Amino acid sequence: MATPAYRIQDAPAWMEAGAVRICGGVKSGKTEALLEKACFLANKGIDPGRICVVVNTANAAEAFRERLSVMLEGGQFDVARLRITTIQLLAVELLSCKEARLALARNPRVLNAYERAFVLQDLAVCGFTDAQRESALTSLARFWSTGIIPELPADGEDDTRDEIATAVWAYLETYLIAHQAVLPEDLSYLCTLFIKHDLWQAAAPGFDHVMVDDFQNLSKASQIVCEALAKNSLVITGNTEVPGMNRDAFPCPEGLTRFVEEHDAAISIALERTSGSEATKTSTYTSGRDALSDSPTRQILNIKWKTPEEEAKGISQWIRRLTSGSKEASLSDFYLIVPNSHWARAFEQSLTSQFREHVTLLCGQFLSERLCEPSCSPTLTAFTKLNLLAHPSDPLAWRCWCGLGLADRGAESWKQLLELAKRENLTVSEAVAQLSKTASSDEETGSPHFEALRERYLEGMDFIERNQKKIGYALLKAVAGEAPDRAFSLLVDLFEGTEDARTTFDRAWKCALDPHIGSRLDAVRILSYGELTGLSPQTVILVGLNDVLMPPGDRSDNSTAELERELFGKDYQALFQDAVGKASKTLVVSTIQKMEQKTAEALGIRIARLKTEHGKTMAMLSPSSLLPETGSPIPGSESGEYFLTTL
Repeated sequence: MATPAYRIQDAPAWMEAGAVRICGGVKSGKTEALLEKACFLANKGIDPGRICVVVNTANAAEAFRERLSVMLEGGQFDVARLRITTIQLLAVELLSCKEARLALARNPRVLNAYERAFVLQDLAVCGFTDAQRESALTSLARFWSTGIIPELPADGEDDTRDEIATAVWAYLETYLIAHQAVLPEDLSYLCTLFIKHDLWQAAAPGFDHVMVDDFQNLSKASQIVCEALAKNSLVITGNTEVPGMNRDAFPCPEGLTRFVEEHDAAISIALERTSGSEATKTSTYTSGRDALSDSPTRQILNIKWKTPEEEAKGISQWIRRLTSGSKEASLSDFYLIVPNSHWARAFEQSLTSQFREHVTLLCGQFLSERLCEPSCSPTLTAFTKLNLLAHPSDPLAWRCWCGLGLADRGAESWKQLLELAKRENLTVSEAVAQLSKTASSDEETGSPHFEALRERYLEGMDFIERNQKKIGYALLKAVAGEAPDRAFSLLVDLFEGTEDARTTFDRAWKCALDPHIGSRLDAVRILSYGELTGLSPQTVILVGLNDVLMPPGDRSDNSTAELERELFGKDYQALFQDAVGKASKTLVVSTIQKMEQKTAEALGIRIARLKTEHGKTMAMLSPSSLLPETGSPIPGSESGEYFLTTL
């Protein structure tokens, strides 16, 4: 077996410690420390199934596994059995055991983005306004993150709680239980309830060794879960200066700072980056990291374009030039970091035009966003059809199927169906199935609402009967048509052609919960800033750097809801510095000079002045105020026109 740079007997003392905290900045060696810990455990002969590594995203999990496989290449340690996962998927696995189901009486069927949109529609027709709904969900998510649920006050108590949040939760709890589902933001909280239950000990879940990357990005509830699962040792890493992308909307950085105080005999290691060629530490531990953000071998380009259209076209031409016929550069080496979906879509279209084929992968935030398109979108339709075939008795599948193309009318019809189920003491699935058995002339179920549901139900049953035995590409054609929507087809790019409906849906559902890009796909990656967490790309291209990050939020996508602003409105200066430091080979910073005024205002870009050109009002823009604050030697800008002549 290949061994790390040190011998086991010479390993740092923290390798054997029960609780370890490793703190450091960008590229100081935090993730490398976890890799070396994994190698240490492998050399000791620890069963890989007893080791768990928790990272921020599915992309980071894949990158960690690949790097560890290289380090242990040729040995007997089965890296595939090592649990490398996100807190979301770990929570689903934990809640799926029979003891958790008995303790909580809940089915860990997690709503993905498009299913969640239908639940919000149903909330709207139950008398909650959009503002009340969004505010309540934000309040609930904040409670869940700390392990507290708002309750109605006892008699005589002052009602200091959020009454709307309490009312929304009372409805949601009943609704979710009836539909055998949970909200993604509720996962870790449910795990904390299981941990407190007597059946936790009977289930005996956990791992001998648990390692957590970027501990500060997890909510308090998620941190409690990680700590409860660690039996022999717990190693966490963190950087309090840089927030990363995580599905926990309300992270708890205090969990990182207080870790040593709260764990007996805990060891703390501080990693510090210098301007030299390697990291230095305040402890005796030495990391193998040798690629820093200010490495003299790294190329930095600062390009200024006239318009966003020129920027997208020019960057795409540059990528094509570098990858055309090259054995050293591939499309997957390029990571495009965009400020919002406006830039993501523009570059996806531009690259497709340049290469005459799909060569981009919209990741994480932008992939989930596609799932939230209007109810008649090809992506949502394909997901719903696939779910019907995979789980014909899933009430959520029928809720989505009956709501396709009906908007609010579908929500109102579903509300009446739930009321019928409650009166008749039926499950939601039983109430749906009863639609085909009830005559349309029946006084109670002969209304236009039930007629619409009955028609949709019969169509769904016919679809299931015609396609339930299909597998592979015949299955894919049945649910997505001859030309699958790009956002859906990305989820099955690794299709082998023999998968049945349940296997295919489980893969698609997992990707919707924790989107990942797939290392085997040769395509340019388009990500948001926080999604670089845990990745080590060769070339990072930062586009649209015209203070488009300020203020937080993306007005073009109406994502100014409180929860979205909490999730994406973090310290963008720190996120930007993190992105600048990620590129190991080439860093490109790209700005634009002008764009149409109405577009700039819709995107929230700061406008320096206005100018009329060819009858259009153009917004003249200034470069991002973040550029001079990075601490890296960003060179002076050169025009896009000159840059293209040098290709």
